[in-house]
Amino acid sequence: MASITTSIKFNNDTLQKIMTIIDDNKDTVNEGDYLKMCNAMKFLHVSYKNEECVRNAPQQHIVNTSDLISNEQQQYQRTIDDYRNRLYWNNYTLRANALPRKSQKRRHGALLRECTHFGIVIEDALNIPNQTSITLIENLLKSKGFTITRIEAAYLAYRRDERDTRRDTIRQDSAWLRDEIEHLEGLIYTLEANIETRSNR
Repeated sequence: MASITTSIKFNNDTLQKIMTIIDDNKDTVNEGDYLKMCNAMKFLHVSYKNEECVRNAPQQHIVNTSDLISNEQQQYQRTIDDYRNRLYWNNYTLRANALPRKSQKRRHGALLRECTHFGIVIEDALNIPNQTSITLIENLLKSKGFTITRIEAAYLAYRRDERDTRRDTIRQDSAWLRDEIEHLEGLIYTLEANIETRSNR
């Protein structure tokens, strides 16, 4: 009987399928477990990529190119690999589209935003994000006609806005990463062309 490790083909497609399953079920698990699963998948992805690089490395008795590959090329390639890994997880975060977790600081920020929007003045002491300030500000809003439903809706909107801002930042970072990868690949191509020219002389 084949062992489970040999009967399952573990490759990048397997990782993608597991991540798709996690994405499809992110609303059925609590946020802490979801983040743990994401971190575990990141570890597996990096481990697999490192193992794949070793496995696919040319054997010395077949081809020995160590004298032709410059330290500069190796550094460029390491940077490209790092950027591609970062880009991969940027894309994964965008696909997950998760809201920021609930916290006192975010709830306090949502309440302050509502006060500012509707011109409600609060005491300076209430600017400190703690449970006492949250309770007092909520009571103040209720005295102005705010319902619990309206307060919760404001909190949700605040978290959604924070998520959207984070997504915009990630998109900008991804665009920069793609430009840098293209630039570094061009530098490697130039170095390889120079090495080929020198070796043909």
